[in-house]
Amino acid sequence: MSHSSCCGGFTPYSKDIPMDALDAFHEAMEGFVGVGYEPLCYASQVVQGTNYCFFCNATLVVADPVVYPAFVEVFKPLEGKACITHISKGKH
Repeated sequence: MSHSSCCGGFTPYSKDIPMDALDAFHEAMEGFVGVGYEPLCYASQVVQGTNYCFFCNATLVVADPVVYPAFVEVFKPLEGKACITHISKGKH
């Protein structure tokens, strides 16, 4: 990985999202419908795999799109597919 982390903790948020993190994000979001998420920055935590927390612009897919901040948490195991573990609305 191209970033450093403290043992057991999340890295500070960074706007420079590396390709491995973006790959995990897109893999986890595959097939997700109703809301589009654009990652703006991320933090990570190395465990038996990697936990990612992405701060995103979320866009509700409706006739008059609604945009709001959101956190998307993703887990990428050492082997296997990345998955969404939690999504929460951010504060304005």
